[in-house]
Order: sequence, then structure tokens, then C-alpha cells
Amino acid sequence: MQFSQTHLSVTGLKKSVLCRVSSKGKQKKVYLTFNDGPNQQITPWVAEKLKEAGGVKATFFCVGENAEKHPELLNLLKEEGHELANHSQGHESGWATSQKSYFRSFLECENTLGKTSHFRPPYGRITRNQAKALATRTQIVLWDVESGDYDTSRSGKQCFHSLINQTQPGSIVQFRDSERSAPRLIYALPEYLKWLKENGYTPSLIPKDTSKNNNQKNLV
Repeated sequence: MQFSQTHLSVTGLKKSVLCRVSSKGKQKKVYLTFNDGPNQQITPWVAEKLKEAGGVKATFFCVGENAEKHPELLNLLKEEGHELANHSQGHESGWATSQKSYFRSFLECENTLGKTSHFRPPYGRITRNQAKALATRTQIVLWDVESGDYDTSRSGKQCFHSLINQTQPGSIVQFRDSERSAPRLIYALPEYLKWLKENGYTPSLIPKDTSKNNNQKNLV
């Protein structure tokens, strides 16, 4: 599964990345995130399901190239109160991309979306040096709950059961608003939203790290 590769890739980077949010008090919060959009067919469907679930807010980690094609979907997400976040301009793996090219992709996506508070490395693959540099400008967000919706060998029901088995207070949950993931997402997301409500969870937006200084040295 992809999430196991992710945690191997960030060994020793706990101070630079956020994998889950500290749970305080009695309130059971979770943080829903969607990667790889916006997609003309899937993103509006996701937004509608979140709205139907009581106006649930989520973070959408957008690929800049997709965002450029569909500015109307960015406006839709903002109007619904969702967060737009950086998922690079071209969905490059940090393991297979030079540092200069990787940073350029991050900055191009920022230019496309406007200033964002959070960045998720595509595939969860980021080097120690890349993470240390980006962490001075943004909060790098990974996850501790993987839906597995990208995996074409799985069913939507299997994805749903994976979600409920992994979820705990403070979890950051990863979905994808992409055509590849749609067959599993269409089953798993509504069922998961229902399960969260029945089990007393409150979906929330990822807190912003106000300590980040976006005026530090240039990346490229």
C-alpha cells in the first residue's frame, strides 16, 4: 500500500511534516483531504457529498496543471468553504526530481492557486533536504489514514473498511478526487461520512501553522 511507502520516505522528518493532528479534549476531530484534482467530473460530486453531509469542510491538494484547466472548480471549492492546498504543478515525485525542479514545481503551483498554507508531496515521496527547505515556508502534510481508493484491485467496500479500521481522533484522511479513484471513492466516501457522524467524529479543516515565515530565502 502507498501509505507504508510514505512513512518509510519520511523517517527522521517528524519535525518537518504533519501526519496527524494532536487530539485535545473530548471532541473527536478528523481531517479529510483530497489529492490530484480538480477534476471536472469528480470534484463537483465530492463537493456535493460533503455539502449533503452537513457542510463538511475538507482540504483539496490541487495539482497546478489541473487547476489551470478548471478555475471554475477552484471557485466552487472556495465558495463552499474548502481549503485549496499545494500538490505541486505537475505531480512530480520528490525521489525522482532534482531539488531545483521540485521547488520550481511547488512555486508554480503557488502561483496558480495563490498563497496556500499546506503542501502535500505527490506519492508522499520527498527527500530530507526538500522537506527541510519547504518546511520554512509551508506546512507539509502527509496522512495517517489511507483510503486506498487509487488501488484498482480493491473494491469500494474494502476501502471503506480500511478507513474505519484506521480512523482515530486527530486522523488526517487521504482520498483522491480523480477518475482513477472514482469507482471506489463513489462507494467509500458517502459511507465513511455516515460512519463518522454515527461515531461522533467532527470533520474539520487542518489547522494552520502560524509560525511559518513565507518571507525566508528563495527556493530557486
